Amino acid sequence: MFDEVETHIEAGTLIKEFKMSALPSLYEQFVQLIKFLLDNKHEDRDQVVILFQDMLEVVTRDIVMEDHILNLFPHVKLGLEAQAFPIRTLGLIPVPPYCCAQ
Repeated sequence: MFDEVETHIEAGTLIKEFKMSALPSLYEQFVQLIKFLLDNKHEDRDQVVILFQDMLEVVTRDIVMEDHILNLFPHVKLGLEAQAFPIRTLGLIPVPPYCCAQ
């Protein structure tokens, strides 16, 4: 994803290839994520997972044009949102982080 964005920035085609209207929504989600991470509460784990899923949805549905989705996110199966970002089931993101667990 980052390489694709960087390529379009260098080519001057970022605004043509990606819809920027959803950036305020994504920004708000990043702010909420930072708050969760700063609070570092284990009980917020489910909310962090949901937030990551919401962020992925904003990127895949609202920012990335349809013709780029499969190139950028080959693991995403359109229409199968529950399988698109399996953080919870894989246990990839511990909350609180292992380094900071009390």
